[in-house]
Amino acid sequence: QCEFCKSGRYNLCPDVQFLATPPVQGCYENYIAFPENMCFKLPDNISTKEGALVEPLSVGMHAANQGNVQLGDSVVILVDVIPKRLDYAMKLGATRVINGKEVDAIEEVKKITNGAGVDKVMETAGSPFTIKETPFMVKRGGTIVLVGISAQETVEFNFAQIMDKEPEIKSVFRYR
Repeated sequence: QCEFCKSGRYNLCPDVQFLATPPVQGCYENYIAFPENMCFKLPDNISTKEGALVEPLSVGMHAANQGNVQLGDSVVILVDVIPKRLDYAMKLGATRVINGKEVDAIEEVKKITNGAGVDKVMETAGSPFTIKETPFMVKRGGTIVLVGISAQETVEFNFAQIMDKEPEIKSVFRYR
């Protein structure tokens, strides 16, 4: 019932509890008790397996909303090193994938965009290395969305690139 909950930003509530986040145990259970105001009945045409994907989908949708992703935007969803994941990204509709082990991701983005960079950079790994790459991939006036949570509290970041390009920097804390 705080200002964040009332404004629909319950993910920012200081008292919010998420499954599998201390102090709440994981949810790999057949049954679990949870407050009804945070539960949603699945429609009959959605299986429980599909329903389990709603949470990670919600994070992605929240990230897209935070970044104000629009039809026609160029977007980098930072970058993977596992071929199986990259192949699956192509199956899901990616137009290109970048294997960070095979090429320099920054140089590849520059090559693909003729040096301009992309409209939106979504950093999803939480890796200090990929977070540091974001200012070099975003185009002038673009948007960086930090989705992945780094285990390191402090990450080096090139603010000269930020000052030169004037991108918006947004972050994601779970979903709403």
